[in-house]
Amino acid sequence: VEDALSSPQEDEEEATYELRESRQYTGHLNMRTVKEVNFYGPRSDHVISGSDDGRIFIWRKSDGKLVQLLKGDQDVVNVVQSSPDGDVLATSGIEHTVKIWRPLGDLPNELEDAEEIMASNQRAMERGMPMLPADVFQMLLSRLRAAGNDEI
Repeated sequence: VEDALSSPQEDEEEATYELRESRQYTGHLNMRTVKEVNFYGPRSDHVISGSDDGRIFIWRKSDGKLVQLLKGDQDVVNVVQSSPDGDVLATSGIEHTVKIWRPLGDLPNELEDAEEIMASNQRAMERGMPMLPADVFQMLLSRLRAAGNDEI
């Protein structure tokens, strides 16, 4: 993998660096809300992201291989944060909970449904932005009206 940082631009007052993409991590679904992506592990040797399918995706940083899938929420996982020492992971989504995850050791992870999950997420992204469920749309309209936007 080529180093993503090149030499600073000579003609600028502050040093700036040209960045190039060096690796992609795929399989998660990111269409409905903003998702965090972070490094995870004591040596930051993993990349983590939430997903619209309620899962937490964990890839090996060195080669982009998916190594863990966790069911983090019933709906969407937006936030994935590692502790400063990389030993603990905090996640949250649309539910009203924050979950704390701690590794149990070097247990095998079968990832038995990973290919199917990733393919389903890819198909959802190809179809485009999903429609809001009617009840969510009605709730948004009622809140806008209650806030004084009666024109809606």
